[in-house]
Parts: sequence; C-alpha cells; structure tokens
Amino acid sequence: MEYRDLVVVVTGASTGIGRAATLELVRRGAPVVGLARSAEQLARLAADAHGLPGACHTRSADVSRTDAVTEVLGDVERTHGRIDALVNNAGTGAYRPITETSMAEFEAIMRTNYLGAVACTRAVLPGMLARRNGHIVNVSSPSAFSPPPWQAAYAASKAALDAFSETLLLEVRERGVRVSIVYPGHVITPLTLEDFKGQPLPPKSVCMSAERVAGGVLQALETGRFRVHLPWFTGLTPLVKSVAPEFVRRQTLRAQPPPS
Repeated sequence: MEYRDLVVVVTGASTGIGRAATLELVRRGAPVVGLARSAEQLARLAADAHGLPGACHTRSADVSRTDAVTEVLGDVERTHGRIDALVNNAGTGAYRPITETSMAEFEAIMRTNYLGAVACTRAVLPGMLARRNGHIVNVSSPSAFSPPPWQAAYAASKAALDAFSETLLLEVRERGVRVSIVYPGHVITPLTLEDFKGQPLPPKSVCMSAERVAGGVLQALETGRFRVHLPWFTGLTPLVKSVAPEFVRRQTLRAQPPPS
C-alpha cells in the first residue's frame, strides 16, 4: 500500500491507540492529521513524529462538540485537498456500577465514543462519496458484543458504534467507500490502567500494547476487511455466545472484578 498518497485523519491522537496509529502511519510515509483536545500532548506528538518519512499535522478538537469538529474537518479537507481515511479512535469510559455512574457520565461517553464518530464520519463522507474513494476505520471493542459488568456506558457506546458501522457499510460500499471496525482486547493505556486501578489486569492473552492495535488499524486500511479482531480468537465470542450465552456471561463476569 502506498501510504505517501494517503491523507489520514486520526481522532484521539494525543495518547494511547491514536498516538501509536498516528506515529506508525507517519513512519510509513503518510501525511496524517491528528485530532485531540490537548494542545500540549499534540505538540509532543508532533515533536516525536518530526524526522519520520511522512508528515504529522495536528489540530485541537473535541469530537463531542459536533459543530466545532465539523468545522475543523472541513478546514483540514480544504487545506489538504481531500481526506482519504478517517480513523475514529477518540474514546473515554467509566469503570463503576450503573447505580454509581451519573447520567452526565452516560451522556458524555456516548457523545465522545459514538456521536463523535458519527459527526466525524458525516463531515468527511460527502467528499469520499464524490470521489468514490475513502475508508472509515472505527475503533470499537469486544464490549460491543460481549458487554462486561461495571462498564455499561462504555459498552453501550461501542454497541451503538457497531450498529452505525454496519449500516454505514451497507450504504457506501457500492459507492467506493470502505468501512472497517477494529476490536482490540484489553489495551494497556492510561485510560485502562485508571479503570483497573487497584485491580488485577486481565489475562496476558487478551492484553496488548497500543502499538499492536495500531498494527490492526493499518491491517484494516491495507486489507479493507470489515472486522479486525485483536487477538483473532476474540472474534469467536459472538458464535460461542449464540450457543452458550450463560457460559460466556460467567466467563465475562469472572474476568471483570468489581471496582474497589
């Protein structure tokens, strides 16, 4: 794949998966525009990308603010001439029981994880459809199809993102636009470490670095596959759950200790 000609926008680019994906894309020669809220962290990202084969441009934007992020993406498209690929990665979560998760938290998580991705997709999609070329990559989670306890707001937002991705695929795949979903296991990032504060981490077999997930994002871009599961065997969960739902639920509960 020729990354030098691929203008990519990555949301949530300042930390974790988004940062790793941005740096790997720039390392492959792509011109990348990283979006995030923190100007300070974006400046560090740009400094770390300096000298790599591609180009790293950054814009401060909050995907949960629809009008603002739409304006930023419009400006990016005018500046670079087009947006070839959008990686919807920005996300947040809360690790606590439903009764201890406020409505404000439910709404904020949905605005970032789901509606933020919808807003960014709607902003770039007209240009992609006009060119009959483009790729939307949504970073989801196995929580979308096997929701764990203590993460209701997060799981619901990822399930919504999955449903949106399925519908989007049906609407645009005959019009030259590809859609992919990446499902990483437990990614060791500042967000997940905070979630599991005081609790044992999940098994190593399903834990991974942000860099490994970045590889999954590039796999989606290169192959055009609709679903990319990391690790691969997590993709078997929906099948197992369809025939043995209580077994999967018990295993899920055992893997997620109650928050302290």
